[in-house]
This record gives sequence, C-alpha cells and structure tokens, in this order.
Amino acid sequence: MEKLTLKQERFVSSYLETGNASEAYRVSYEVQNMKPESINRKATELMQNGNITARIGELRNELVKSGIWSREDSVKKLKEALSIADKATDIVSVVKELNAMHGYNAPQKIEVEERGQLHIYIPKRDDNI
Repeated sequence: MEKLTLKQERFVSSYLETGNASEAYRVSYEVQNMKPESINRKATELMQNGNITARIGELRNELVKSGIWSREDSVKKLKEALSIADKATDIVSVVKELNAMHGYNAPQKIEVEERGQLHIYIPKRDDNI
C-alpha cells in the first residue's frame, strides 16, 4: 500500500468518525468554492481509491482488535449517516457499505459433489434456486 498524503489520512480519519465520505471530504480539503455535487464526486473518487479503502479497512481492524470499534458500531454510524444524508448518492453509498458488511454483495455459491469431484455453481441473478 502506498503512503497516503496528509489530506488523505485526514479524510480516512474523518470518514471513520462520520461514516459520510462527503463530510469527510469537506473536513479534509479546501471546499469553499466547490459545489456540493463536486464535493460528492471528489469524495466518491477517494472512496474508490484502493489505497484509501485499504487504509480504512486497516484502521477499522485496529479499532476492532483494540475493542474500541465493533461491527455494531459501524452499523450504528452508517445508520446515523443514512438518517442525515440529503443526497441520493450519499444514501446509495451508505446502503452499499451496509450490504458489503453483511455479505449481501457476495455471490451465492452452491457446492455440488459429483462422483468424487467438487463443482461450484454460481447462479446468475435470474436463476431461481
């Protein structure tokens, strides 16, 4: 993982505190002359940066290990962010994060053993299983 800039680290910390990428961007970057749509777009770009998401995961794991932060805390913060979100994109971001936390984004796998061979079938969305 590449070392993050000071502003990126501040963004990560603020995101972990608020659960809202746009708010974290406002705290971490100069936004006085930016439109809300631009702030949201820039925040979304940061959340798609692999180094930033890795750092968020790393810090979350440290918080969980130290007993300071739990999965329940994450869900509470995300629900709180959802309740104050005023843009559809913020709401979608929160719902995506909650879905990922609960494993709803993971593909469903069905293991079938046939004559000593193990086959894994991953159904498509339109398959009724």
